[in-house]
Amino acid sequence: PLKRVGDSGRRGTRVWFRPDPEIFSSCVLDADALHARLLDIAYLHPGLRVDLVDHRTGRNESLCERTGVRGLLAYRARDTEKVHAEPATITWAGDGCVIDAAVQWT
Repeated sequence: PLKRVGDSGRRGTRVWFRPDPEIFSSCVLDADALHARLLDIAYLHPGLRVDLVDHRTGRNESLCERTGVRGLLAYRARDTEKVHAEPATITWAGDGCVIDAAVQWT
């Protein structure tokens, strides 16, 4: 359980991930695949900072995107020829949820 231990000027949650070798047959992580997934998360949660630290190689990257699904679509379609320059986007809020969508024809 969480316990308040005092005031701090810092905010956030730190999550460490280390696969248990007794459960996983291979404990070698693909840092590039993990980076791709964390980048998706950063786009889908605008303003969230996600840090990728690979102690094996010294790789240390901080990912923070503010453009949401529109930015994710632009990133994913960056090397494709587009039918129209800008994606169509829509945001809907209601019934306690928010839906953001972006589409672009290539």
